[in-house]
Amino acid sequence: MKRGPERARGVASSVSLCDWCLGRQFVSSVLDAESWGSKVPREGAGGGSCALCREAYKKRKEIAAKAAAALDKFEFSSLQVGVAVPASQVDAEDELRAKFGLSSGIGIKKALVSLFRREILDVLGKEVLLGNADAALKIDLSDESFSVRSRNMSFMVRYVKLLKGVKTKGVACAGCGGDGCQACDDMGVSAEHPSVERSLVKAFKQAFEAAGVKISWSGSEDDDAMVLGRGRPVFVQVVSPMRRNGGFERLDRLIGGPVQLVQVESKDFDPGFFDGLRKVVRFDVELDREAGQDALAMIESSFREKGLPSASRRVKKVHWLRITENRGRKVKAVAEMDNGISPWRVVGLKEGEEGIAGLLGRGSVLKACYDILDFAWAHE
Repeated sequence: MKRGPERARGVASSVSLCDWCLGRQFVSSVLDAESWGSKVPREGAGGGSCALCREAYKKRKEIAAKAAAALDKFEFSSLQVGVAVPASQVDAEDELRAKFGLSSGIGIKKALVSLFRREILDVLGKEVLLGNADAALKIDLSDESFSVRSRNMSFMVRYVKLLKGVKTKGVACAGCGGDGCQACDDMGVSAEHPSVERSLVKAFKQAFEAAGVKISWSGSEDDDAMVLGRGRPVFVQVVSPMRRNGGFERLDRLIGGPVQLVQVESKDFDPGFFDGLRKVVRFDVELDREAGQDALAMIESSFREKGLPSASRRVKKVHWLRITENRGRKVKAVAEMDNGISPWRVVGLKEGEEGIAGLLGRGSVLKACYDILDFAWAHE
C-alpha cells in the first residue's frame, strides 16, 4: 500500500467506516475503493454502522433493485441518476477530510452517483446511454425513496375539425380549475363541452401515459367553422411521458371523431415557427339584395393585398379574394390571408371594418359563416 498508509490507518482508527468509504478517501476510482480500504489495518474504531454512507454501500444492490422497479413503468434509452445525501453525512465527511488534511479521493455524493448508476444499469440488464437523458432518477437516501422525471416530448401537430359546433379551446373543468380530477378524467378540460383541446390532451396524455399536455396554438377558429385540408398546425408538449416510441405508436389519429390528426411530427417548439403562416378561408354570405357583377368585381379588387388589423394589432394582409359562386342574394367566396387575421374582418359586420359589408353598405350582409380550407406557409 503506497498511498498514505499511515494517514489511512489514522482515519480508520478514528471513526467507524466501511472499506468502501475509507478507500475512496484515497483513490481516484470508485471501483478500487473497497479493495483499497479492505487492506487498511483497523485499530480502535471498528465495527458499527459506517459514519459516512450509513450502510448505503452495503445495501447498494437492494437499493438498486428498488430504483430499477421505480423505472420499470418508464420507456427510456438514456438515463440520469442523482442521489440526495443528507447534509449531516456530507458535513461528517468534510470534517473528517479537514481533520486529516485529505485533498484527493472521491466525495460521497459523486461516489454514490457513480455507484448506483453502475448498479442500476446492471439490474436493468440493457444498454442505456448516459447523455441527454430521457429519464432522470433521483434516489433520496434519507428515506430510501425514488422519484422519476421523464424528459418532455414536443410535436408539431396538424388537426382537422370535420364538424361544426366543436370548440377549438376547451373550457377549464369547473371542479378542479384545470388541475385534473375524476370529473374531467384527469384532463383539466371540461368533458361537457367538446373541444379540439380536450381531444388533443386526452389523446396524447393517454397514448404517452404522461403527467400532462401543453398546447401552443397558432390561433383558433369559430365553434361553427370547420378546419379542412392539411389542418391547423399547433405544438403539443407531452409532459413527463412514461412511454416514448411506444406512445407514438399508440396514438390514435382519429382522436375525437370529428377532430382528427393529419400530421404528428417530433419537433422542438419554436416560437417563430408560425411566422408566415397563411390560411385559405371559404365564406358563405347572405345579402339583403342581389349583388351585381360590378359589385362583386369591386369586392375582389378591393381585397388584393389588402392590409387589415390582426389579433396582434399588427397590420397583416388578405392576399386575394375570389367570388366562387353567385346565386343572387347568396354568395360564396374564397380568400387567402395571413393567419393572424380574423375571417370576420373580411366579412366586416362591425361598424368601421373595411370588409364586404362596408363595401356593399352597412346592413347589406344578413348572415355569414366560414370554414378554413387549408393552412400553408408563404414559401410553400
